[in-house]
Amino acid sequence: MSNLQQMVQELASKVLQDIKLKFNATCYWLVPI
Repeated sequence: MSNLQQMVQELASKVLQDIKLKFNATCYWLVPI
């Protein structure tokens, strides 16, 4: 069970990181400096 929890946590952190990168890229294109 804890093994499954660990896998889920790792997957969630990867997904969150991916979303953060896409969000930052989108902001970069939407808000020119």
